[in-house]
Amino acid sequence: MTIDDPVNDVAGSPSLAFDFSGLAWIAHRDDTAASIKVARETSGTPALGGCAAGWTCETLIDDAVAQYFQPSIAIDAAGVPWVGYNDNSSSSNLKIARYVGSGGTGCTSSAWTCTTVDDPVNGVAQYLSLSFDSGGTAWIAYNDTTAGAFKIARYVGSGGTGCGGSTAWTCTTVDDPVNTVAGRGVDIDMDFGGNPWIAYNDTPGNALKIARYTPGLGAGCAPVSPDWSCEVVEAQDDGGWNPSIARSPFEEIAFFLAANPTSVRILRVGEEGGIVIE
Repeated sequence: MTIDDPVNDVAGSPSLAFDFSGLAWIAHRDDTAASIKVARETSGTPALGGCAAGWTCETLIDDAVAQYFQPSIAIDAAGVPWVGYNDNSSSSNLKIARYVGSGGTGCTSSAWTCTTVDDPVNGVAQYLSLSFDSGGTAWIAYNDTTAGAFKIARYVGSGGTGCGGSTAWTCTTVDDPVNTVAGRGVDIDMDFGGNPWIAYNDTPGNALKIARYTPGLGAGCAPVSPDWSCEVVEAQDDGGWNPSIARSPFEEIAFFLAANPTSVRILRVGEEGGIVIE
């Protein structure tokens, strides 16, 4: 079905999540206005302005000057939607929007509150992915476009370090080798222990890599991180283009990664190692 079909071209970089009532929320770009929109299921609402009946479509952020890209939406432990996105106005930085219903600040829509996560000297968050761990903490994986590195932001509420412009988050460079990494997409999910796994690519060659949160046991990242382990999953050319990662609901230790160069490849990766290409 068509959900949002206004005069503008929309649906660039869509990201989908379901709340605890099973209702869909979709964050996406308005490609004409270079803004971020959110469509959500709202039973009984009439069709309006290109938005289908049973849905509410709103512009989350659009200041008519800035360019906004690459939204990623996830639902927190309280059932509240958050949207991470790239603000490419004066500099390319990472921002977060949290749904508040009313009285929000920093966004075009007062139903949301928008704040900066990381605004360093370097351009960041051309690619990003948002998820929540089992304790309800938000994690955002994203790339450092300038350095060709891969970073992670973790929500701490206060006292955070390493982020440009926010102490509510702690920002850390996970992998910064000689090669450029995470320049062709990044995706995050949690294992059964609630620890983040991130799929990303290593250029040139676009090999598929994975980073796992292993506190105190880090290895393989550059420079070596004490809390992260990085490894090449598949070294073939274009194997890591636009990777996607998801935890299997049937196997405690298995993940599925889909790397999409000119075709889709599925790889099953166990926490104890071992890769099956299907």
